[in-house]
Amino acid sequence: MVRRWAEWFTVTVTSSLVPVEIYEIDRHPSPVKILVLIINLAVVGYLAYRIRNSRPT
Repeated sequence: MVRRWAEWFTVTVTSSLVPVEIYEIDRHPSPVKILVLIINLAVVGYLAYRIRNSRPT
């Protein structure tokens, strides 16, 4: 069974952390927090790319 909603739910949950990370960077900036934000954005982009370009089974 195809569970496309679960794939998009994962993207939504992962991207929901971005505002919290931006808030933390604004309050206490550090290179590690910026790196975590960049990695999180890359993961969200990759997941969305994979979902959009996958063939339905």
